[in-house]
Formats: sequence, structure tokens, C-alpha cells
Amino acid sequence: MKVALPAFYALLLPSSTQSWIQPKPFFQRFKRPKSSFLVSSRFSKAPDLEDEEPTPLVHENAASLPTSLVGNNATMPTPLVEKVASMPTSLLVRPLDMLRSSSKIFKVEQMTNFFKLSPRIQIHAASFAFFFASVGLLSVEPVARVVLNVLSMLPCASWAPVKFDPLGASNWVVHFIILAISLELPYGFYSLMRKSDSIQKKRIYKGFFAAYAVTYFQSIFTLLSHAFIAHSTPLEEMLDILFKACLRTYIFGTGVSVQWGAWALVPTFVGVNMGVVEFGNWFGRVLAGVLALFSMYKYFIPEIPPLFRYSFFGLGGAPLALTIFIKAPGALYTDLMHTLVTLMIAMLSGAMAFSLNRKVTYGDE
Repeated sequence: MKVALPAFYALLLPSSTQSWIQPKPFFQRFKRPKSSFLVSSRFSKAPDLEDEEPTPLVHENAASLPTSLVGNNATMPTPLVEKVASMPTSLLVRPLDMLRSSSKIFKVEQMTNFFKLSPRIQIHAASFAFFFASVGLLSVEPVARVVLNVLSMLPCASWAPVKFDPLGASNWVVHFIILAISLELPYGFYSLMRKSDSIQKKRIYKGFFAAYAVTYFQSIFTLLSHAFIAHSTPLEEMLDILFKACLRTYIFGTGVSVQWGAWALVPTFVGVNMGVVEFGNWFGRVLAGVLALFSMYKYFIPEIPPLFRYSFFGLGGAPLALTIFIKAPGALYTDLMHTLVTLMIAMLSGAMAFSLNRKVTYGDE
């Protein structure tokens, strides 16, 4: 019976099953398989070839070899094996260390993205930095004297300035809001100019961009003028006159800038300074009226949003309010009246900026 069992297993069981049923020698049962080179180099110290003893090599046809090469103590000559250098210690990084370093890098990137500002916030920050830097420079007497001498060369330096009371805190807040809005308007037209695929629309938006860039500098000159109230009267008055020159250039030059290009604002500014475009004589009145009507006509084109158009025409009521509050040239402009008029300008120009940004975001609706 004992002899028949192995024969029974050989007949009924497949060869793959017989291999593990047959008992293995004792030294093979507990033999640990060698780890691969990649595993040993990745998670453990690289093996040192000098510590390993050469394994005796016995030729498969040892019986046919001469007796001098085969014996009890004879071994085959060990082949020359090139020694493999161990991997650098810097490359033997454990997975936990790699995970910690990657998490640190991710945290640094999160902090960097948190403090990264959008282009719109960057230009607003640069605008306020430019204003405060200008106030600091003009507070230095030699610099203020040089700037005043240069501005006095302009023909418009003989215009009558407007007298203002020192601004209160609320008035300053409204003025800074107007400064931010005056930067949003040219930025909106610049965004439309970049997004448009039509050459004609690009030219229209470029003309409006140049015209509203003039209004930004107008706001800068206004704030600089107000900053020197009761500190430097000549500089305050000269900056206020420069504000008026920019305002008239914007009113009379928007149409020609949209029609022929931004370069048309330069002769318009020269004509305003020379007194050619003004309401002091008949020729100046006709020319100013034609340019103003042509500028108003450009606001009726389809590229301009309706809310932007109507807010612009409502903004024309601000000069009327100024003439009501200011009875005569050179009269004192109180802080309360100044704040009310400035607040009206901020509301209307804010509506213009809102409609323009809506067009940039959603396009033609």
C-alpha cells in the first residue's frame, strides 16, 4: 500500500501540484530569497562586493576535464567582475522623507499663491504708490520749485484757479474712490481692445482708452492739488489749472481720438493751452462746440454699453452743479459742497466702470 500511493498521485495529480506535494530538502525550506538590486538599493544599504566570498564554480562536464583541474579542493578560476559602485547617499532617500519635503513645497506654493496679486490689483497698488511718492517728492522745496517753474511755462498758467477749503476725512475717501474708478475706465477699454478680433473695434477701444487715460492723470493732478491746500498755494493753484487743462482735453478730444487715433489728443491739448479751443471767443466757441458734439456722438456707437452712455451724459451735470455752488471765479469752495459734488461724480463714474467691466466679462448682451 505504501508503494502504491506515489504511483496513485502521479496518475491523478498534475505535474504542477506534484511539485509542491513532494517534500523539499531541509536547507531549501527556510532559505530566504535574495532581494533584487533595485529593492536593496532603494530601501537598504547597497551590497558590498568585497564581503562576499567567491562561489566555487563546477563545470557541468567535470568528469571529462583533466585531473589537475578537478579535485577535492580544486575550484574553477573566478572570473573578473567589475566592481559596481554603491549609490550616493543623497539618492537613498526614504519615502517618508520625500513625502515630508513635498508637503513643505506644497505649503510654500500655497503661501506664494495667496500673496500673488492679480494684474488689476497690481496697477491699483502702483497708482496709489505713485500718488504718495509724488506727494513726498513735491514736499521737498527744491523739487517743488523746479516743478512749479516748468508748469509756469504753459500758456494755461494764467487761468484763474478755484479756491478750496482743506478736505475732510470723508472728502478724501471719496476722492480716493474716484482715483480708483478713473483707473478702472482705461483698464476696461484696454481689456476690450485686447479681447476684440475686429480691427475697427480695436481702433475704437484704443481711442477711448487714450481719452480715459487723460482722465486718470486729471484725477492725479486733482489729488495732488488738494494735498497742498494751505501748504503751498502756488503749487496748489498750478496743479488745479493743469487739472482743468486735462479735463478740457478729455471733453473736446475724445471724438477725434476715437476717429483718428490717440495722437489727436496732443494737438487738442495744445489748442486748449493756447486758447484756440475755448469759449472766450467766437472761433473758440464754434470749434469747442463742434469737438464736444463730435465726442458726444461717439458715445452712441454700438460698442459703448447703454449704462455707460447715460452715465456719461449724467456726468455732464457735475460742471453745472459746480457753477451753482461757486458763484464767481475765485470764490471759496466749502468742504461740504465739495464732498457732495465729488460724491455725485463718484456715483456716475462708478456706474460707467460697472457697465464697462460687465461688457468685458459677459460681452455684448
